[in-house]
Amino acid sequence: MKKLSLVLFASFILSFTSDKNKSTYQIPISAFSVTAGDIDLDGDNDIIVGHRTPWLDENPVVTILNNNNGDFTFADTIKDFYGYQENILLTDVNNNGYKDIIAFKVDFSTNTAERDIRVIYNNQGVYDSFKNFSLNKTDPFTDIEIGDINDDSFIDLALISNNGQFWGIIYNDGYGNFSNPQYFETIDAHPNSIKCGDINGDGRADIVLCQQSVEVFFSTEDGFENIQLEGNLSGKFDSEIVDFDLDGDLDVLTYGSWHYAYVNYHENIGDMQFKNPIEFIFDTENASARFSITDFDNNQHPDLIFEISDFNGYWIYYNNGGFQFTDSLFVNIPPANPKERSRNFQCADMDGNGYQDIICVKTVDKIAPDNLEIKYNNGEGDFVDNPISNVNDINILNSSISAYPNPFQKKTTIQFELNTSSLITISITNINGQIVYQQHRKYTVGKQQFIWDGKNTKGYRCNPGTYIANISIDNKTQNQIKIIIN
Repeated sequence: MKKLSLVLFASFILSFTSDKNKSTYQIPISAFSVTAGDIDLDGDNDIIVGHRTPWLDENPVVTILNNNNGDFTFADTIKDFYGYQENILLTDVNNNGYKDIIAFKVDFSTNTAERDIRVIYNNQGVYDSFKNFSLNKTDPFTDIEIGDINDDSFIDLALISNNGQFWGIIYNDGYGNFSNPQYFETIDAHPNSIKCGDINGDGRADIVLCQQSVEVFFSTEDGFENIQLEGNLSGKFDSEIVDFDLDGDLDVLTYGSWHYAYVNYHENIGDMQFKNPIEFIFDTENASARFSITDFDNNQHPDLIFEISDFNGYWIYYNNGGFQFTDSLFVNIPPANPKERSRNFQCADMDGNGYQDIICVKTVDKIAPDNLEIKYNNGEGDFVDNPISNVNDINILNSSISAYPNPFQKKTTIQFELNTSSLITISITNINGQIVYQQHRKYTVGKQQFIWDGKNTKGYRCNPGTYIANISIDNKTQNQIKIIIN
């Protein structure tokens, strides 16, 4: 496989629509999914776009955009396979510290659909090799998620087929390889989404499946134990696994829409049990099947964002705690020209100002000057067309951070060095991105250290597994390191 970095393709020129507007870009056609992450470890989030590329089509399957101080430029397009990227994933599969790409691949050369997971490996910022792992199914797959399902500290895959009426698990051996899939039928049901998260706190990522009903499948050493959260005909499109009430454990929110958006909050009360759901109804016209949960205003409470089905933008409902959504904001991201047939979005901090931005891709089958759009969160209640600040402009950390011992059992010492006295936020997150511990403190110039005892904010011991220590200054992430509890 040829090297996939630093290659420009003249047929698709990434460009701004104006000299001043850094929010709107032209990328290859049929963009369908998007994610963000620091693929070259330079301190800012880059963009990975997945496309709907039919068999023998010449369009790229994956587009990679590098973040250069808030300007996004083509790093590469990947065109040597075909597939519909329903949910493009970016994660460290082989534990080398760099984020790999996980995509769907299809081959019709035998006149029968042969479907694979393709892992495109990141070798120190260069995507220069890949492996295909057979899915052993001809049915199309409609969603895929990641999580440590068997508690071995490695990222596994969970996926569904709506038409095929099944879901499945593929286990990671920790060296960049995946097992044969294990599938489960969904009797008389068509799954809409699948999510992973350690709901019962045993170190294993559990499964939430949205279909005609909503079910939780708890991962155990002997298989899966399931309970039903919502009965038949609940009509939910999607779910999120998140600590919604900030009590230290993960809850489940389910989402549907019918002329308005409605969310059911299932509070986790332990022992694989949930309280009766609380339903929130949001007077949001034309809500689509897509929603997400993100803390936009940095008050620690998860906010809700809904995509509008007429392709005019997004509604954000701010969570002030105590189940009070008192403020809302409409973020205008108008249709592409020509108008898209669908769109997708991701939330991430793209300019390093510490606030979550919105990345939108628009599925257009023709060249469009605005089929990728970013709205930047200025932290003052508005989303604007240009970056607020650039993470690379901040030169406070003098070196990368380290942790010793790592892996550890009782405690680890995280070390870093500062050029100037600063208010530092040290956050410990699990592999699903949830914060388990956080500390705010003023540090002076020079070498510094922070000792983490492996406990969460409530003082309970965290489960063995992989965690990420993040160093942030003025809400801007400076560096991070992977740490492992044995």
